[in-house]
Amino acid sequence: MSLLTLFFSLLAITNPIGNTAIFVSMTQGLKRKDLIKICLRTGISVFVVLVLSAFIGLSVLHIIGVKMSAFEFASGLILIKIGFCMFSGSVDQSSYNSEEHERDMAGCAIVPLTIPFFAGPGAIAAVIHFSNNVSYSLIDLIGFFAVVLIISMIITGCMLATTVEYFQGFIRRKAVVGVVTRVFGLLVVAIGSEMLLVGLQAFLK
Repeated sequence: MSLLTLFFSLLAITNPIGNTAIFVSMTQGLKRKDLIKICLRTGISVFVVLVLSAFIGLSVLHIIGVKMSAFEFASGLILIKIGFCMFSGSVDQSSYNSEEHERDMAGCAIVPLTIPFFAGPGAIAAVIHFSNNVSYSLIDLIGFFAVVLIISMIITGCMLATTVEYFQGFIRRKAVVGVVTRVFGLLVVAIGSEMLLVGLQAFLK
């Protein structure tokens, strides 16, 4: 997986516009300064989660005795499921408890915004897959940090845009969110299929 592929994979999987629409719906009534804090915390949390996943994800797999091929196969299945949900216009809630954020809105930047929405199983699987196929040269490291930082900034920017009244009205439009989510859903299915096939091929060798 190249840096360019990683970028577009994360862009599709994190679905900044679609998930920002969810952010708007779940933060009704909050003051603008509180919304800005949540946006910044979410962006930072996404960056931290993805970086940690890339650097310690493989070690965790080795500790629990799971082969990378098996993880890639399972991750591919997860991505395909998420992609089909996005393409059909439904929301994947396999790892999201809708009552959780109601009990603790102060922590919504971490759960559910960072995990599982923006940096969920799909995004984590993508960075682990990338880290398993690079040489860890200085260029690779700089490129990886740059990609994750840009993705985090795009997510933060989309969320911050919703604090402006005009953009808040735009992002609420079901037609806009629907089209973007379905396009990203198709990309996620394709990415998941590739990961599944790569894992299966590695297992059969």
